[in-house]
Amino acid sequence: MSMQSKSCLTAYLELLRASLWNREATVASPIDWNAVVAMAKQQSTFGLISQAALRLDDSQQPPTAVQQQMQAYLMKTVNAHASTNRMIARVCRILQAEGISPVLLKGQGVASYYPQPLLRQCGDIDLYVGVQPYAQACSLLEKEAYQIAKEIGGTQAVPSFHDTDKHYSVELGRGLSIELHQYTERLSSPKLDAIYQRISDEGTTEGLIPMSFDSVEVLTPSDTFNSFYIFHHLWHHVIGMGLGQRQLCDWMIFLHTHAGRLDLAKLKEWLRDLRLLDVWQVFGCMIVQHLGLPADEMPFYDENKKSRGDRLLHYMLAEGDNFGFKYGRSENVVKRKTATFRYIHRKLWRLLPIFPSIAVRTYFYELGEAVRKIQVH
Repeated sequence: MSMQSKSCLTAYLELLRASLWNREATVASPIDWNAVVAMAKQQSTFGLISQAALRLDDSQQPPTAVQQQMQAYLMKTVNAHASTNRMIARVCRILQAEGISPVLLKGQGVASYYPQPLLRQCGDIDLYVGVQPYAQACSLLEKEAYQIAKEIGGTQAVPSFHDTDKHYSVELGRGLSIELHQYTERLSSPKLDAIYQRISDEGTTEGLIPMSFDSVEVLTPSDTFNSFYIFHHLWHHVIGMGLGQRQLCDWMIFLHTHAGRLDLAKLKEWLRDLRLLDVWQVFGCMIVQHLGLPADEMPFYDENKKSRGDRLLHYMLAEGDNFGFKYGRSENVVKRKTATFRYIHRKLWRLLPIFPSIAVRTYFYELGEAVRKIQVH
């Protein structure tokens, strides 16, 4: 990494930490603002670094054009939170009226724990309904989606739909999209998937936490499962379509706000059963060393894995979130699974120096899953 790149990364991380911990940033001049902005956008953290940047001393403020870009984005994010929260309430109200109790995953439920929730970039609305009511929930959402799309985009606007074995997604327009989950996640290893589904069933039925969105009470997962699920989801994205640091910030904020409230024995059991304790600890070193989480708030912290955490950070910054890559959207099953596997194949080999055993194991699981799905169809 060049000196200029190191300087950009140092400034970016300091601005991010300042926003996450609601304090003033301390950065060294000069700052390559174009590079910092590009990094923040790639990592889905532009709102967070914008707030910290605009609070700097006058001598360190971004150029006027960059300030205007930041201010416009912050206004856009505030509006996005309002529309996303209204949509959560609207869809949950419809499902609840039919006796379906959705559980809100990630997203706005986690945003509420931030010091300034409106700075977090909004994403999809993920609602878990389970297997039994899944078909009915999808039918209800599909019917409502046409009305919502017209309200958002005009009388000619129509939503787009995409179905997988995990969830049913609907893109409504103007950045709003909803995913109804019959499973919170599916793993390519049948043995590990069975363990995961047992954990997920417990975490989405016991100890649920209610939250209010636009005066509608919506359930979120139990605290211990949420700490595990946010981590598992970001790990899934690391080996899948990429991970922005927004998800990493979500995990850190959740661990910080729930320190001392998690069932650590149960959490360690889950991680060991799914062979993810080492991965958890490497990620843990990264957020302690680079995002500022106190080590005593990081469950199972192991400082000996710091160098691997450093390598993981640079891997993530190089990869970005890559959410624009719609490798799973082709209607041709062979093309879809081949493209997915080729993409994951490249990512796993780049992860090999950090997580050698898991990268190799996941490679063969994903290969087997791709072949199985192609044969089925």
